[in-house]
Amino acid sequence: GAARRNLAFSRLTLALESLINAGVGIVQAWPLAARACGSPAIERAVKKSMPLMEDGHMPADVIQKQPIFPSYFTGLYQTGEASGRMDHMLSRMHAHYHEEGLRKMKHFSFWAPNALFGAIAIFVAISIVRFYMDHFKKINDAMQ
Repeated sequence: GAARRNLAFSRLTLALESLINAGVGIVQAWPLAARACGSPAIERAVKKSMPLMEDGHMPADVIQKQPIFPSYFTGLYQTGEASGRMDHMLSRMHAHYHEEGLRKMKHFSFWAPNALFGAIAIFVAISIVRFYMDHFKKINDAMQ
């Protein structure tokens, strides 16, 4: 879950950066980037925030009120908005979330097969013990 969420934020920031660099207004860029990120939860949060953005509220203030956006994201976004270096901050966030998402995916892909192997080994061990317990019980019953 965390890996997918980080990769969704990575795609969101990349899409926002690309749209802003292409000359799309920030208010128009948000719903397009949210749709492009592939996360229905982010898309719903942005859709919910759009009326406030369209009324002239700063996007940094609006997204800060949405619980889906982590403090790292909202903090850097607000810094980029205030400093006028939004493209730099979005690029920085993209790199951060992309690296975090890949790191968590690698961690999962390392531990998941090991956990599966462990579960299979335990199942086999239990099956062997049950077999021999039943076998010895039948021998014991036959001797009585």
